[in-house]
Amino acid sequence: MIFFIYFRFLLFALFGLSIAVFVSACSTADPVPEPSSILGAGQTLEFLLMSEGEPTEVIHGSIDGEHFDSYYYRISNTTYIINTETDYVCSEAFGKHVGSCSPELE
Repeated sequence: MIFFIYFRFLLFALFGLSIAVFVSACSTADPVPEPSSILGAGQTLEFLLMSEGEPTEVIHGSIDGEHFDSYYYRISNTTYIINTETDYVCSEAFGKHVGSCSPELE
């Protein structure tokens, strides 16, 4: 009889432990970069490439005769808008964006 009680206790303990491990494994999310960890406007393209490496995707654009490149990094989920005339970062954002630089940032 005592063996049966001990076996039942052991079975419930293992079941509870396996549920706890499963829940903790399912709740781990990919780390999202903090807003302060992305480079700010005003950095050079050279510094961006040295810091972040090669982008996952580059999209070339032109608005009103001004040319811009959007550098998207999938791992950090960030986009940097580069003014191709000055080679400076003029805008940054989380996610995949295509855009242009505001005149007040240049």
